[in-house]
Amino acid sequence: MRTTLLWTALHVFSRSVTHSYRATLLGLAFAVFVILVDAERRNERRFLGNLGVSRLAIGLVVLVTAICLEILLRLISEPLVDGLRLLSGD
Repeated sequence: MRTTLLWTALHVFSRSVTHSYRATLLGLAFAVFVILVDAERRNERRFLGNLGVSRLAIGLVVLVTAICLEILLRLISEPLVDGLRLLSGD
């Protein structure tokens, strides 16, 4: 849930849906980093470590969630942008 909120906030604050791979990778790296730092701050990392969950597994869950959201955003936004281009006559 936190990954979804962070990813959404990242896109809202940037106010753009860039189709640049560099921006996408930077956003994904930032999301993973912030979630891991937050998990460490809340001692969730220690709790999950006691349950046998590694930092890599936590990072992969965050990464997969963010990638799925990125794909969903592109699937939704591209037809909308194309429709707006048709309406404006470009």
